[in-house]
Amino acid sequence: MKRVELLCDGCVRPITSVPFYKCSQQHCDFFLHEWCTRLPFEIKDHHNHPQHTLVLMPKILRSLFGLFWCNICLLPCNGFAYGCMQCEYYVDINCGFIPDVITHEAHPNHLLLRFKASSVRKACKACMFTISHVGFHCPSCDFYLHTECALLLPRTIRHRFDKHALRTIIVNTFVRFVRMNLTRDGGSIIAARVPPLCTLLVHL
Repeated sequence: MKRVELLCDGCVRPITSVPFYKCSQQHCDFFLHEWCTRLPFEIKDHHNHPQHTLVLMPKILRSLFGLFWCNICLLPCNGFAYGCMQCEYYVDINCGFIPDVITHEAHPNHLLLRFKASSVRKACKACMFTISHVGFHCPSCDFYLHTECALLLPRTIRHRFDKHALRTIIVNTFVRFVRMNLTRDGGSIIAARVPPLCTLLVHL
């Protein structure tokens, strides 16, 4: 049987649970998560654009197929956006609600605070690229993550060179995907081999 994956037209993420909403017209493939039907119509005092109110926009005007680049995660999106047309500032709906503080398994002992990289240029501990916009950091440690690395990295992935699923683990404070059983030793995560001996380790 062919697997059909439904994508939400709001956040452009898979729909994996019910309830969800579909256009009542028979041949219209427009779907929304329940959460995406309850989005507020505007965001005031957004942390990255406080000078103007951001308005919910189903499609970005004057763009091909509604495609735009989010001003926070810098990823392309053709879903809903919060935008300021005066400044041509647009963010996808996920980045519209980035929390001030998060916890992350890569740095479990401290809270990570959101920061704007205009004043601080640091390398992300997950991908090792410089954080140039919004990210998260630990004020008491030299630990930084991109917004997308902190919030969007999947816990498991598939790789064409390994038939097993790869799970996210932390190796020497860097995030990696590896297919292994995990044990804890002195608070750090180490890997234990399991039959068959499969120790594929890949960078992000």
